[in-house]
Amino acid sequence: MLTTNDQKTVRLKFSKQGPLIYISHLDLNRAFYRAFNRADLPMVYSEGFSPRPRYNFALPLSVGTSSVCEFVDIKLRGEISPEEVRQRMSASLPSDIAILDAYVPESKFSEITHAEYSISIISHQISPDSRGLFSELLSSAEIIIQKKTKSGEKDTDISPFIKRCDFTCRDGGCEIICLLCADSSNYLNPEYIIRYLDKGASLDLENDPDSLVEICRKKVMIGNSEFR
Repeated sequence: MLTTNDQKTVRLKFSKQGPLIYISHLDLNRAFYRAFNRADLPMVYSEGFSPRPRYNFALPLSVGTSSVCEFVDIKLRGEISPEEVRQRMSASLPSDIAILDAYVPESKFSEITHAEYSISIISHQISPDSRGLFSELLSSAEIIIQKKTKSGEKDTDISPFIKRCDFTCRDGGCEIICLLCADSSNYLNPEYIIRYLDKGASLDLENDPDSLVEICRKKVMIGNSEFR
């Protein structure tokens, strides 16, 4: 039996872009499971009747959201280096999943507090003047939205979950950089920001065939420091 001294954790930082932003977290899990087998990594397995390789992800993404800062922790045995893990996994995953780094973790997923997102909205109703309206909407003392919970949807004030939002608006579009709560009890999906602006600014994005919304997770944070 392996002891804890025979095991180590390697953290992979990866991006998820292109068509693969439309696969679910479950499908991403399966893709990594198959990649571990192709990479022939010395994985640590769970005990019991159906042993499974031991790995886990931080902050699952919503379908349709891209990211340049996803993380997965892998339990390994033996003397394999993080760089060799990175090389093997890079050769075993689809091109739209790029392994950006591999290292021994410095922190736990449970310590994550915030995530930074870039939200791009394309709409003919947006102009440079939209910056003032968007800023006013997201600076309100209360920002009430219908938020999904384990017990169903309910009115929720999300203003405490928004740490910062910066706007760059032009004719036909706007980029919003948001820093949002991402801990286990206060996680805020950036899609709620879009829904609130869509309603508050009467953009009607869902019924506008020329509109486009793109979300990308840019950073994951512990307080004011970037997560590693």
